Amino acid sequence: LRIQREVTLIMTENWLHTKDGSDIYYRVVGQGQPIVFLHGNSLSSRYFDKQIAYFSKYYQVIVMDSRGHGKSHAKLNTISFRQIAVDLKDILVHLEIDKVILVGHSDGANLALVFQTMFPGMVRGLLLNSGNLTIHGQRWWDILLVRIAYKFLHYLGKLFPYMRQKAQVISLMLEDLKISPADLQHVSTPVMVLVGNKDIIKLNHSKKLASYFPRGEFYSLVGFGHHIIKQDSHVFNIIAKKFINDTLKGEIVEKAN
Repeated sequence: LRIQREVTLIMTENWLHTKDGSDIYYRVVGQGQPIVFLHGNSLSSRYFDKQIAYFSKYYQVIVMDSRGHGKSHAKLNTISFRQIAVDLKDILVHLEIDKVILVGHSDGANLALVFQTMFPGMVRGLLLNSGNLTIHGQRWWDILLVRIAYKFLHYLGKLFPYMRQKAQVISLMLEDLKISPADLQHVSTPVMVLVGNKDIIKLNHSKKLASYFPRGEFYSLVGFGHHIIKQDSHVFNIIAKKFINDTLKGEIVEKAN
């Protein structure tokens, strides 16, 4: 007799109305350990659709559109990682969630770093895919392209308000995080720095970033670029699930000791 168990996933979507008048879109799918996926610049939470489908079978998955991205809107004239980190914190407080594992891609990895420094007690682990502490962690041609795009959108923003917010979003890629290696040496949670060897993020920068964490791990994938998830979602899911499971098992061992 073969018995098949069907798992019914509950998905809720909502908007957080912030104190400055911005509206932040977010979704919650599944149950269990909360895992937050943070998307990159000019993208949205739809970037993680395959991760939502996979990881929500095992955990509670939370995604949001960063302010100025996707379905979220920014009321202020500037957008910063610190503002977005506060948005995420307010969402978690509203959901009555104390601690999460953060999985961030590109600007989402940078956001995870900022969130860790601002709210360290709320973080169980960090998977940083293609993040960078400074703009010089990117290859020179990418910095040049971003600067050109920013100037173009900034100029158009004088004529079209919609383009002004696009310029604000792009400006995040030209922002140093103002986080020093000394700040990261106090992070006690497990951290994985994941990058492709063909990434626009320099490999040496990623290696150094991993080395700053007491429990940091560097993981490079040969043949992959900046979007590992898009190249092979299955490979990314395997790596991320192992990191999440190892992080949770490590907590149990530490508590037992």
